[in-house]
Amino acid sequence: MKLRLIIILFINIQFINVSLSQNLTSSPYSVFGVGEIRTKGSSRNFAMGGAGIALKSETVLNSSNPASYNEIDSLFFIYELGFFTEYSKFSTKTDNQSSISGNLSNIAIGFRAKNRWGISVGLAPFSTVGYNIKTYNDMVNDNSIYTNTYVGDGGINQVYFGNSFKLTDHISLGVNLSYLFGSFEEDEEISFSGGDYVDYRISDQNYVKGFYIDYGLQFRIPVKNYKINLGAIYGHKRNLNSYMDRTIYEDDEYILYTEEDLESQEDYVIPRKVGIGIAFSKENKFTMAFDYILNQWSEIEFSNLELNTKDSHKFALGFEFSPEGRFSNNTLKSWYYRLGAYYNSSYLEVNSYDINSMAITAGFGIPINRNLSMLNIAFEYGKNGTISGNLIEENFYTLSLNMSLQDLWFMKRKFD
Repeated sequence: MKLRLIIILFINIQFINVSLSQNLTSSPYSVFGVGEIRTKGSSRNFAMGGAGIALKSETVLNSSNPASYNEIDSLFFIYELGFFTEYSKFSTKTDNQSSISGNLSNIAIGFRAKNRWGISVGLAPFSTVGYNIKTYNDMVNDNSIYTNTYVGDGGINQVYFGNSFKLTDHISLGVNLSYLFGSFEEDEEISFSGGDYVDYRISDQNYVKGFYIDYGLQFRIPVKNYKINLGAIYGHKRNLNSYMDRTIYEDDEYILYTEEDLESQEDYVIPRKVGIGIAFSKENKFTMAFDYILNQWSEIEFSNLELNTKDSHKFALGFEFSPEGRFSNNTLKSWYYRLGAYYNSSYLEVNSYDINSMAITAGFGIPINRNLSMLNIAFEYGKNGTISGNLIEENFYTLSLNMSLQDLWFMKRKFD
């Protein structure tokens, strides 16, 4: 039965890796670089503002820090499936537009391989692209106007193999070995006559792949009746391999030009990442967590002259409370209630304006299956970008669901 479940899980991974990057975002700012980088973690992390560097993987897997996996109960095998849906409203000084996106957000398994060794394997979107931008341009030496419409879709998926080792009773180290792969479809439509008529369409299919490694450390400070955890993460700067197929179409979709395996014209680079976190908790009562993450985008120079980059700084704060813990006989008192918020000073600077984001979050953890498993629900409301400088402001509302299912796989049965 166990082998059958593992086979079904990885068959699902093979199916999902084709669709994970589709319809995951509709942000116009995903046009730059590798797109919009997704926050790691489950719906528990999302409900707590994305905080998780110092949190342990106990009832819910925490991919925010690979050092967390060794806290999985030695009797349990955890398998998770998550998805989300997002409504976004885009505004400029003169116009408004809205869209709905969503898809699977992660699929993962985790278990304790040995007494001090925890393992997690999973698939999740690493970054996503989804935009539709129209610009109006003046013809040279002419009073007429032509339009360019830029449409992008796709993203990068991440298959990871995480390992966590408990060095002492208080110190854990972890590493995620990841393979990143995906594709971005980018179309430019040119219309000289206006309206919906397209005179030429340039279609680029960019393929991206590469390996990525990130590390984690967690340190527990023993305090009577409480737990204080410190955490740190580090990820290398990484240039991803890429190539491109290009096709140019005329108005009737007649192919004027096509070529494969060209050198990609885009910059697909992952910046160096450093993060620290702290969590203060009382078992089966409450947890408070705070994260700070630095992404060193200033080390990266993009070929787009209109795009200036700088280091990004993310601050996340989360709180979780349960009246009696998940094994309470009172249903509502066994729930986990969560609140959070984050602020992210983005690496993007467009036309001298910063593209920053912020959000407030809330959610629940609902014990199920004899209180062994957890249904996690998270809500998020946030803002991204600005209407200043003829740019775009995004207001987004996100619903995230995550099933963290636990099964007793490693219990030894005794017979009289």
